[in-house]
Amino acid sequence: MKTKNKAGLKGMSSLPQNNVFILLLLLIIPILLIFAPAFSKSVTAITGQDASGIYTVNGQTSGLATNATGFSIRAIADFISSQFQAPSLKQVLYRGRFTLLTAINHAPNPATLIAPANDTGQNSSEVTFIWQNSTDTDNDLLSYYLEVYNDSSLTEIYKVNSSILETPTPTQTILDLTDEQTYYWRIIVKDSTKNSSSNTPFTFFIDSTPPTPFNLTSPPTQTSTTDNTPTLQWEVSNDTNLKNYTIEVATDENFEDITTRKESLTTLFNNWTSALDADDYYWRIVATDKVNNQRFSDYPFLLTITAVTETTYTAGVTTAAGTVSPRAYSFHIIAPPSITIFKDESIIVPLNIENKGNQINLNRITLEASADIPGVEVTLDKTLINTLKPDTNTTVNLIINAANADTTLFSVSITANVANPKLSDSVRIITSIIGEEETTLETAQQQLVFAKRFFDGNEECSGLTEPLNQAEDAIANGNYAQAHSLLTQAVNACKDLIAVKISKKPGLLNITINAIRENRTTAIISSQVLAFLIILLIVFKKVIRRKPKQPKLDF
Repeated sequence: MKTKNKAGLKGMSSLPQNNVFILLLLLIIPILLIFAPAFSKSVTAITGQDASGIYTVNGQTSGLATNATGFSIRAIADFISSQFQAPSLKQVLYRGRFTLLTAINHAPNPATLIAPANDTGQNSSEVTFIWQNSTDTDNDLLSYYLEVYNDSSLTEIYKVNSSILETPTPTQTILDLTDEQTYYWRIIVKDSTKNSSSNTPFTFFIDSTPPTPFNLTSPPTQTSTTDNTPTLQWEVSNDTNLKNYTIEVATDENFEDITTRKESLTTLFNNWTSALDADDYYWRIVATDKVNNQRFSDYPFLLTITAVTETTYTAGVTTAAGTVSPRAYSFHIIAPPSITIFKDESIIVPLNIENKGNQINLNRITLEASADIPGVEVTLDKTLINTLKPDTNTTVNLIINAANADTTLFSVSITANVANPKLSDSVRIITSIIGEEETTLETAQQQLVFAKRFFDGNEECSGLTEPLNQAEDAIANGNYAQAHSLLTQAVNACKDLIAVKISKKPGLLNITINAIRENRTTAIISSQVLAFLIILLIVFKKVIRRKPKQPKLDF
């Protein structure tokens, strides 16, 4: 018996190993059959949400399978295809009974770069990077990665900061970079599910080197000049990012009182908005590049201006020329002191503008002409002279039309202003009209007003006012013709007294010839004057001839 039992146990232990699994299956299958109806009827609700509300997705087993591939997913509406992602085989639990639905998560929007701005530079190696925060449709927690490259192809990251947490916009961080290089930077935005986005890189450069040294060249230091708008020149300062030069002019060597500050793109400056006063000046140049690195010229130059920048020359109300300048320039208007024209005619009066100086140009001379009564038209054929060089002159024609004048006597004023250096001169031409048929109360009163105004402007004539008083009495008594004669006599006497202060008077013959060419009215008057002088000369010679000779005395 003992031997049989041992043999039986030994026989059982020799059964094939696969039979063990078969026995186990036979034990498990009845249990599964008992619970199978419960599995086949099991439905699990899975919910998800989108912009239009809450949707429900039902997952239900379609049969019994030990390898977990026998499950099916049934969706209410089309929510699965959009908001949720269908499970893959790997997502099914091993030997499980349930499937996994995964919601789709979107990548965040790229950040907006702010500073350093694209294609800019700075002179500090410590760079502050600033950007506008990204937005995320899934409201995920975001983090930022700063990538800095030193090559345009972005082949290798030069600097990176991968531990930047989002702050209230804008977010910023600081990196210390190497000088004298060009960089490219961008921001990578990542959400909590490792979705990411980036932007187009911005480029910037770091330049901490100022422009190269340079010197002032002209005018040399300690120069003294009468040119109050001098041309300043200096050497070139080399810099690949050079922006401009700044000209600084001061009255003290430390430049605490800067009177002029101008900019130039070249190494020359002469565009002064106002002339310099007579004084001592120090000037220097500042070279500036595009990131505000600056280099001053080695040392300032001293410049002394001796020219008087603003002098007014007044020739008197009836004179024909201005006062001679005490400096290296002399500015004059030469014109006749008086003229006579016929009524309803016009006359051309040549004006001579001259610069008798020997050093300085007169630049931008503007001319104006006006009459002191209405109804008289005065024009100039030229109102601007760009440059009048030393020891030269030019002619400007004055055209007077008195066709609508309501008086027989008026004056025309001519003013010339020089912009650089600042000078001015003016003359007044007394004009008489002949051809009036009769003198009325109105014309006599107008002539009286003019004569009084004329005398008030010429103190030299204060002793010749008696005819004015007589003319005033004549007007009161109705003797208008007599008043006209007295007033004409008084004005002519005053004109003769103050005479013509012209530095160079044309000869009488030249006046007559020019008058004939210009206007018959002046020709007639000049011819009459010439004839009168010839008669005086003949009479004078006859008187000389009749003078008795002194007897000789013998001792």
